[in-house]
Amino acid sequence: MHCYSPITGRLLAIPVKAVSYIDHVTEAAMLKVSILMRDTQRDNLYVAQETFRLRTPDLNIKCYNSSCQVDREVTLRMSFSNPLDQPLTQSYLYVESAGADDPRLLPVRSTPAACEMTCDVELTFQRKGRHLIYANFFCKDLHNAKGVFEVYVQ
Repeated sequence: MHCYSPITGRLLAIPVKAVSYIDHVTEAAMLKVSILMRDTQRDNLYVAQETFRLRTPDLNIKCYNSSCQVDREVTLRMSFSNPLDQPLTQSYLYVESAGADDPRLLPVRSTPAACEMTCDVELTFQRKGRHLIYANFFCKDLHNAKGVFEVYVQ
């Protein structure tokens, strides 16, 4: 966070580490930071307040099949990098697509801090045409990691 100092006319960089706020972040991933500073030489108070929307990582989706066909399994790999300095536990992946099997809710193994989460999913499509695949990663520590992928089924 940056705060303008009226005395020096410079921006002051004030580091706010994730450890101090990560337990309080809700599903909307909004964060309001308020800072109260006291100038002891002039006995002045300065207040700064900023609102942030935290960015969650994109959920990448790759298809391993060279072509997608009706009534044949399509293998997809979902992945993203854990941006936190703590492991992601008790997490699951929700995958759905119109024209494919029923939506899937898959448990995901624990993802270590600053490592990549990967999960392979197999879907079978019953209709030809373009289909969007939607994936959502849910975890108590990281909210709303989402991905979309388009396939053409022959």
